[in-house]
Amino acid sequence: MGAKSGHDLVAHFANGLPALFKDSLVDVTDIADRAAKHVRRLDPCGRGHRQGRGQVVRLFPDFLVPFLSSWRTDVWESPAVGYTKDHSRPAGPSDFSPKLKAAGNPVGCAVSQTSDAEHTWRSLMWSNGAYEFSKDGKTVTIDSPETRTVLNFAKSLYANMENSVLSWPT
Repeated sequence: MGAKSGHDLVAHFANGLPALFKDSLVDVTDIADRAAKHVRRLDPCGRGHRQGRGQVVRLFPDFLVPFLSSWRTDVWESPAVGYTKDHSRPAGPSDFSPKLKAAGNPVGCAVSQTSDAEHTWRSLMWSNGAYEFSKDGKTVTIDSPETRTVLNFAKSLYANMENSVLSWPT
Protein backbone atom coordinates (compact mmCIF):
# COMPACT_ATOMS: atom_id res chain seq x y z
CA MET A 1 0.00 0.00 0.00
CA GLY A 2 2.93 2.30 0.57
CA ALA A 3 3.76 2.28 -3.16
CA LYS A 4 0.15 3.25 -3.98
CA SER A 5 -0.05 0.39 -6.45
CA GLY A 6 -1.27 -3.16 -6.34
CA HIS A 7 -4.65 -4.77 -5.96
CA ASP A 8 -7.83 -2.87 -6.76
CA LEU A 9 -9.78 -4.66 -4.06
CA VAL A 10 -8.38 -5.66 -0.70
CA ALA A 11 -10.23 -7.76 1.86
CA HIS A 12 -9.53 -6.93 5.46
CA PHE A 13 -11.03 -9.66 7.58
CA ALA A 14 -10.17 -8.03 10.88
CA ASN A 15 -12.69 -5.42 11.90
CA GLY A 16 -10.32 -2.61 12.86
CA LEU A 17 -7.61 -3.15 10.28
CA PRO A 18 -8.88 -0.70 7.62
CA ALA A 19 -8.45 2.17 10.07
CA LEU A 20 -4.69 1.54 9.91
CA PHE A 21 -4.65 2.10 6.15
CA LYS A 22 -7.28 4.84 5.79
CA ASP A 23 -5.00 7.03 3.66
CA SER A 24 -4.56 4.21 1.14
CA LEU A 25 -8.20 3.15 0.92
CA VAL A 26 -10.75 4.77 -1.34
CA ASP A 27 -14.15 6.13 -0.42
CA VAL A 28 -16.85 3.46 -0.87
CA THR A 29 -19.67 5.48 0.70
CA ASP A 30 -21.79 5.24 -2.47
CA ILE A 31 -21.62 1.43 -2.46
CA ALA A 32 -22.40 1.14 1.25
CA ASP A 33 -25.29 3.61 1.06
CA ARG A 34 -26.78 1.86 -1.99
CA ALA A 35 -26.57 -1.54 -0.27
CA ALA A 36 -28.11 -0.15 2.93
CA LYS A 37 -31.29 0.68 1.00
CA HIS A 38 -31.76 -3.03 0.20
CA VAL A 39 -31.14 -4.52 3.64
CA ARG A 40 -32.60 -3.75 7.03
CA ARG A 41 -29.31 -2.29 8.20
CA LEU A 42 -25.60 -2.75 7.75
CA ASP A 43 -23.53 -4.21 10.56
CA PRO A 44 -22.83 -1.48 13.12
CA CYS A 45 -19.10 -2.22 12.90
CA GLY A 46 -19.15 -0.09 9.75
CA ARG A 47 -19.78 2.98 11.91
CA GLY A 48 -16.23 2.82 13.18
CA HIS A 49 -14.92 3.13 9.65
CA ARG A 50 -16.71 6.30 8.66
CA GLN A 51 -13.94 8.84 8.85
CA GLY A 52 -13.41 12.51 8.30
CA ARG A 53 -15.69 15.26 7.16
CA GLY A 54 -18.66 13.86 5.29
CA GLN A 55 -18.37 10.50 7.09
CA VAL A 56 -16.40 8.72 4.37
CA VAL A 57 -16.78 4.92 4.34
CA ARG A 58 -13.53 3.02 3.79
CA LEU A 59 -14.84 -0.45 4.63
CA PHE A 60 -17.80 -2.30 3.20
CA PRO A 61 -19.13 -4.97 5.58
CA ASP A 62 -19.53 -7.83 3.14
CA PHE A 63 -20.55 -10.66 5.42
CA LEU A 64 -22.05 -11.61 8.73
CA VAL A 65 -21.00 -14.59 10.80
CA PRO A 66 -23.73 -15.55 13.24
CA PHE A 67 -21.85 -17.36 15.99
CA LEU A 68 -24.56 -19.16 17.83
CA SER A 69 -23.56 -21.13 20.87
CA SER A 70 -24.48 -24.77 20.91
CA TRP A 71 -24.41 -27.14 23.82
CA ARG A 72 -25.35 -30.66 24.70
CA THR A 73 -28.36 -30.41 26.97
CA ASP A 74 -27.84 -34.00 28.12
CA VAL A 75 -24.47 -32.99 29.63
CA TRP A 76 -25.66 -29.65 31.07
CA GLU A 77 -28.77 -31.23 32.61
CA SER A 78 -26.93 -34.29 33.94
CA PRO A 79 -26.79 -34.79 37.73
CA ALA A 80 -23.04 -34.02 37.66
CA VAL A 81 -23.64 -30.52 36.26
CA GLY A 82 -27.18 -29.78 37.43
CA TYR A 83 -28.32 -27.07 35.03
CA THR A 84 -32.06 -26.45 35.01
CA LYS A 85 -34.15 -23.79 33.33
CA ASP A 86 -35.76 -22.93 36.66
CA HIS A 87 -32.92 -20.82 38.07
CA SER A 88 -33.93 -17.62 39.81
CA ARG A 89 -31.08 -15.82 38.05
CA PRO A 90 -29.61 -16.21 34.57
CA ALA A 91 -26.79 -18.73 34.52
CA GLY A 92 -24.35 -19.49 31.79
CA PRO A 93 -21.08 -21.13 30.85
CA SER A 94 -18.92 -19.44 33.49
CA ASP A 95 -21.31 -20.53 36.25
CA PHE A 96 -21.26 -24.18 35.20
CA SER A 97 -17.82 -24.50 33.58
CA PRO A 98 -16.12 -26.05 36.66
CA LYS A 99 -18.77 -28.79 36.82
CA LEU A 100 -18.66 -29.34 33.06
CA LYS A 101 -14.89 -29.76 33.10
CA ALA A 102 -15.04 -32.12 36.09
CA ALA A 103 -17.64 -34.19 34.20
CA GLY A 104 -15.20 -34.51 31.26
CA ASN A 105 -16.98 -32.03 28.97
CA PRO A 106 -15.21 -28.69 29.33
CA VAL A 107 -16.56 -25.53 27.73
CA GLY A 108 -14.56 -24.60 24.67
CA CYS A 109 -14.29 -21.62 22.38
CA ALA A 110 -11.30 -20.41 20.42
CA VAL A 111 -8.90 -18.10 22.25
CA SER A 112 -6.38 -18.32 19.40
CA GLN A 113 -5.46 -16.01 16.53
CA THR A 114 -8.47 -17.04 14.43
CA SER A 115 -11.53 -15.42 12.98
CA ASP A 116 -13.65 -17.69 15.18
CA ALA A 117 -12.08 -16.23 18.30
CA GLU A 118 -12.33 -12.71 16.95
CA HIS A 119 -16.05 -13.04 16.29
CA THR A 120 -16.80 -14.85 19.54
CA TRP A 121 -15.02 -12.38 21.79
CA ARG A 122 -16.09 -9.29 19.85
CA SER A 123 -19.70 -10.49 20.10
CA LEU A 124 -19.29 -10.81 23.86
CA MET A 125 -17.78 -7.34 23.98
CA TRP A 126 -20.62 -5.78 22.01
CA SER A 127 -23.20 -7.66 24.10
CA ASN A 128 -21.75 -6.01 27.19
CA GLY A 129 -21.37 -2.51 25.73
CA ALA A 130 -17.61 -2.74 25.09
CA TYR A 131 -16.23 -1.41 21.80
CA GLU A 132 -12.82 -0.82 20.25
CA PHE A 133 -13.76 2.66 19.03
CA SER A 134 -16.36 5.27 19.88
CA LYS A 135 -19.37 5.62 17.58
CA ASP A 136 -17.69 8.50 15.75
CA GLY A 137 -14.72 6.24 14.97
CA LYS A 138 -12.23 8.74 16.37
CA THR A 139 -11.63 7.64 19.94
CA VAL A 140 -10.19 4.34 21.15
CA THR A 141 -12.56 3.05 23.84
CA ILE A 142 -11.23 -0.44 24.53
CA ASP A 143 -10.00 0.57 28.00
CA SER A 144 -13.39 0.62 29.73
CA PRO A 145 -15.31 -0.98 32.60
CA GLU A 146 -17.38 -2.88 30.01
CA THR A 147 -14.22 -4.40 28.50
CA ARG A 148 -13.05 -5.39 31.99
CA THR A 149 -16.39 -7.16 32.55
CA VAL A 150 -15.81 -9.23 29.41
CA LEU A 151 -12.18 -9.93 30.35
CA ASN A 152 -13.22 -11.13 33.81
CA PHE A 153 -15.84 -13.37 32.21
CA ALA A 154 -13.20 -14.72 29.80
CA LYS A 155 -10.76 -15.44 32.63
CA SER A 156 -13.44 -17.26 34.61
CA LEU A 157 -14.48 -19.31 31.60
CA TYR A 158 -10.92 -20.05 30.44
CA ALA A 159 -9.96 -21.38 33.87
CA ASN A 160 -12.13 -24.39 33.06
CA MET A 161 -11.22 -24.90 29.40
CA GLU A 162 -8.53 -27.13 27.94
CA ASN A 163 -5.32 -25.38 26.86
CA SER A 164 -5.92 -26.59 23.29
CA VAL A 165 -8.30 -23.62 22.76
CA LEU A 166 -5.16 -21.47 22.46
CA SER A 167 -4.26 -23.16 19.18
CA TRP A 168 -7.61 -24.00 17.61
CA PRO A 169 -7.57 -23.19 13.89
CA THR A 170 -10.54 -21.80 12.01
